[in-house]
Amino acid sequence: MRRAGAAQRARRDATSGKTVARAVACMLALTFSLARAAGQLPDAEDTKRHARSLIEAGRLADARPDLERLVARQPDDPEARYLLGLVALQLQDSRAATTHLRAVVRARPHDALALKLLARALAAAGATTEAISYLERATGTAPRDAEAWSLLGRVHQDGQRFAAAVGALERSLQLDPADVPAWIALANAYVGLGRSDAADETFRRAVEVNARAHRPRPDAHASYAIFLLRLDRRKEAEAEIRRAAALDPDAPLVRDAQRALARRGRSVSPAPGATLPPPYFVDIAAAAGIDFRLQHSPTPAKHQIETMAGGVAVLDYDRDGLFDLYFTNGAESPSLRRSGPSQWNRLYRNLGDGRFEDVTGRAGVQGDLKALAQLVVALLPPPPRQPRDQHQVGRAGDRKQLSGAFDQAERDCLTDRNWFGGRFRQAGPAPAGSTASSPPGPPRRRRRSSR
Repeated sequence: MRRAGAAQRARRDATSGKTVARAVACMLALTFSLARAAGQLPDAEDTKRHARSLIEAGRLADARPDLERLVARQPDDPEARYLLGLVALQLQDSRAATTHLRAVVRARPHDALALKLLARALAAAGATTEAISYLERATGTAPRDAEAWSLLGRVHQDGQRFAAAVGALERSLQLDPADVPAWIALANAYVGLGRSDAADETFRRAVEVNARAHRPRPDAHASYAIFLLRLDRRKEAEAEIRRAAALDPDAPLVRDAQRALARRGRSVSPAPGATLPPPYFVDIAAAAGIDFRLQHSPTPAKHQIETMAGGVAVLDYDRDGLFDLYFTNGAESPSLRRSGPSQWNRLYRNLGDGRFEDVTGRAGVQGDLKALAQLVVALLPPPPRQPRDQHQVGRAGDRKQLSGAFDQAERDCLTDRNWFGGRFRQAGPAPAGSTASSPPGPPRRRRRSSR
């Protein structure tokens, strides 16, 4: 009897609990309904409709608070998440944009629009490898989506993967020949591959297509001008800079082209058929402001890495049309640790008057506490290819060919990416088992088999 009574009381309590829960739910529903009817709590569709109108009007900051409140109430609403991700990206909050757009892609894994926007946010955050993976998914989902191919090509081109960029950009332009940014990126990719004639023709095509656009872009003329200056075609470059400035004199790339023109002295070409005198060299390093000294830390053990510690890259890191110099340095052997500024890599900015300025600290490319450096030399147009610290390349006992070592380093090394503000930031993963503050230790000798 006691057990039966306890069971009956438990059933009554459970029934009472369910009744209370239903009552609370009904009261909440009634409260929300009354609030919505009174205009205090807008409907989700009304909120999204209002947010879209604000976005179209360019009032992004006004649209964001309502969308954030809506997402807080309905975190599984992919459309609200998409709109909030779009607003965050336009407001240059790439971290928030990535968070919301990832949620959209999880809910809609084959939504090409969401995939493209997420890739944009990731590229803005420097996660180019992940951005490429989403763009490849987008092109697989929608193979005739010209914008997806264009974005994929431009991300490849920005990451110096020129051959991959050319393939994606050519496909994009087959689908949409009016895509001016794709033409510009394709021209720069051709320059990166050393195909100057193809680059010249593609820049011309970009300018022609740009002239027919509803809103012509100054970048088409400014990019072409910087390219022409590298070929010493000053008059043509001046004409393109004038056209670019007429469209938007304050555009960043227009300013870059104007600075490059101002620093470029007038060149004197030899007369056709003239015989030039034999060249000779004069050491002007000190007068030019270059005081780099290679510290390769030789030891009696004569580790292989001590003989191949450094090199020099010639590149235009700040896109002013003048070639700058980047020297890679050595480190202590065999610890592969840098003990001070004397072992820093050095970046020298070309001032255009025969002198260079040491901007290593300002650019953040000294390579603190990293392994001994290897050389990647490039003579490159914008966007510039960066010199790289190659980790664990050429150590004692390494029997790989140098090119193979570079291939491995390309996959494993820490890379620095120039964001055109004069400073570099880490953009790639560190090698397994190493960090910037804890570089790899000395090489271990392999134990010889007893067999």
